[in-house]
Amino acid sequence: MGAWSLFAALGGCTSSDAHTGDSATSPQQVVETVTYSDGLEGYLCVPAGEGPFPVAVLGFSRGGFLTVATLTERPDVSVGVVMAPAPVNGLLYSVLEDADQVQATTLVLVAENDLPEFNNENEDHVATATAVYDALVGADKEAELVILDAWEDNGHDLFQELRDEYWGRVTEFLASRL
Repeated sequence: MGAWSLFAALGGCTSSDAHTGDSATSPQQVVETVTYSDGLEGYLCVPAGEGPFPVAVLGFSRGGFLTVATLTERPDVSVGVVMAPAPVNGLLYSVLEDADQVQATTLVLVAENDLPEFNNENEDHVATATAVYDALVGADKEAELVILDAWEDNGHDLFQELRDEYWGRVTEFLASRL
């Protein structure tokens, strides 16, 4: 995979000027701090050195919401990965009204049992993931929805850690589009 940036909503690089990425040979540099209306923030990071580099955003749950919001506001983002997006008191559906602004190719992932009766959030993340996909496709955007097999007794927990059940798909998706 070539050089690429990853804006990880609710994670990723830090606000320090220099952050070491996955290896000591790929230092990251924060180029922008993004603060959303509810006070959450994330950092846009690029590899140190010459650019421009394609940018990917990735987020899970509330980070999934932030990823969708970022995709609607940032036409320079090439790829989005949205995992079990949270509705955030209906804000997600408001953001989806701007799906026509998205330029990124987007992968949407959710476990089939990420439903109110199984998760601690009392949210239907299958419905929100499907709504993201439907809004993007309805706006003629390139998107893929993957509903993964049920994860233990709480589908939302699938994305709490990097797991083989989904991470291979994410890295393949990123590698094929960046």
